[in-house]
Amino acid sequence: MGYIKKYSDKRLISKKKEQKESELFFEKAIELFEEHPYSLESNKYISNINRLNICHIFPKRKYKSVQYDLKNIILLTGDEHTRFDTLLDRMDFEKLEQEFKSWNLIKKQMIELLPFIEERGNLYLKFLDYVESN
Repeated sequence: MGYIKKYSDKRLISKKKEQKESELFFEKAIELFEEHPYSLESNKYISNINRLNICHIFPKRKYKSVQYDLKNIILLTGDEHTRFDTLLDRMDFEKLEQEFKSWNLIKKQMIELLPFIEERGNLYLKFLDYVESN
């Protein structure tokens, strides 16, 4: 019986390239945050910064145009990151505003990123509506 490839050779090369880019990006991000290893939200000291603490504002899975942009990340504790992602996935900007004291800083960062985003997904469109109505 023959072996069925999961990815074509071309796709495999592309995936390996993406993985390398991602590794380099996270190395750079960790280096950047090591200068001030405190959560943006709680100001808690993060002794061992890793990928769990690096939170993409516009999710990297949907917003490829800014996935490697250092302006598209913030430093959070693991629990804060999980809660932020949950609320952002729901596009619940009011709850983000209520629960995250750092929301105004994050919102400002998001506004600055808008011109660089090529994808016009739901988050992008709903965030624009939210900004225009506030």
